[in-house]
Amino acid sequence: MARCTGEPMSSHGADIAECFVRPHSGGPPPEYRRRWWRPAAPRYLLRSLLTPWTLRLRRFVAALLPAGGIDLDPMAAGLRRLFGERWSTRPLWVTAVNLWSGRRVAFGRSGAPATDVGSAVASSGAVPGLCAPVLVGGSPHIDGGFASTTSVDLLYGERYEQVIISAPLSMYRPLRLAIRRRASKLQRLGSRVLLLEPRGEALARMGYNPMDAARAPAVTHAAFAQALGELEQAAPSLAL
Repeated sequence: MARCTGEPMSSHGADIAECFVRPHSGGPPPEYRRRWWRPAAPRYLLRSLLTPWTLRLRRFVAALLPAGGIDLDPMAAGLRRLFGERWSTRPLWVTAVNLWSGRRVAFGRSGAPATDVGSAVASSGAVPGLCAPVLVGGSPHIDGGFASTTSVDLLYGERYEQVIISAPLSMYRPLRLAIRRRASKLQRLGSRVLLLEPRGEALARMGYNPMDAARAPAVTHAAFAQALGELEQAAPSLAL
């Protein structure tokens, strides 16, 4: 938060920031430079045309867009300095989408490809058309939000006492309705759910372009204040 707003960082925060490398527009990785203008995943496009009943619109659009000019490999390398070359010993799932198959992947979950935390986080942040896909296990992976904005449905199979959902994209009404339906299902399955959505000043500060970095400092302050207030208000009923 301090780095985002330009305020002084704690020594602990500075150590983390040194490893958490900001994405930069140094051009796509070498494997994408010769075909920067072509769709990022022609394999998925062909498969969707041959089996149209399997087509998922957001994933189809992601495959149709060219690889973006931001290379996230430096971010992945920086995070490896924090977390190492292996997966976390604590339970952790990080979602992405395999751009060749169109399937959602929850790294760290049983059956998911083995990788490290840095590669998984970079994959999860690879916004199509803006960032180049991240290769994991030889396959390109992109932002898991192109399959689900929250991936709450991954929790349906088990009973969780407490679930906190951070849903900034509920700023868009169609997504907000879908997110609330999933949160309601979790409640029916027996979980206590706290849904953090942009409201009031935080919503006003965000505008309609979530990629507008110029708004980040103001959004950070407003979102922090809102989240803290809602957590304090919900504390008596939360398992915190």
